[in-house]
Amino acid sequence: MAVDAANTPLATFTAQATTDEPKAGERVWALLADRQALRTAEGVWFEPEPGEIVKGGTLGTWLGPVANTSDPDLYVSQRYGTFAYALPVANGRYQVRVYLAEAASNRQAAERRFDIAAEGRPFAADLDLAKQPGPRTAHLVEQTVTVADGTLNLAFSPIPIPNLSAAELDIRDPDLKLLKDRNAVVNAVEVRLIEKDPGQKP
Repeated sequence: MAVDAANTPLATFTAQATTDEPKAGERVWALLADRQALRTAEGVWFEPEPGEIVKGGTLGTWLGPVANTSDPDLYVSQRYGTFAYALPVANGRYQVRVYLAEAASNRQAAERRFDIAAEGRPFAADLDLAKQPGPRTAHLVEQTVTVADGTLNLAFSPIPIPNLSAAELDIRDPDLKLLKDRNAVVNAVEVRLIEKDPGQKP
């Protein structure tokens, strides 16, 4: 069982939102695509994503160094595929951070491209992590999102390969093996309240 520096079992932490009485600047979600919790260098607890808020995709782990971060363990695991999060929150404006990294050191540009949508609108379009910032390099996407229905929806969708059918992907040519892995990916998600909807009851 994983432990932190004080030998506290990380598996004992249970993911939950802190949205009972959210205040401006408060972190209401800090989710890790993993089955263990993690405390960052800044002291932020990222907790395992609870099953009830995520639909689709698969959890996976990998080993290897990650550049451009003081918290490489944040990128040891990821959710990949086509998937979505539905996070209960109070209505208002939120700062949403999505932590990403391309796990495969041999991934080439254009072999994995995907979009992220928030509340049905583009959040990040045509992400190609092998191209920018490069394989095994941490990448942060941050936007302000307005929620009016009590749920922050984030959707991760791979971009299909033009003119290439699913049948053609199952074949012969070894050069196409990496092209099969067109999954969207995410390592962690962090959500902070900027401003609560003044019309919402406390």
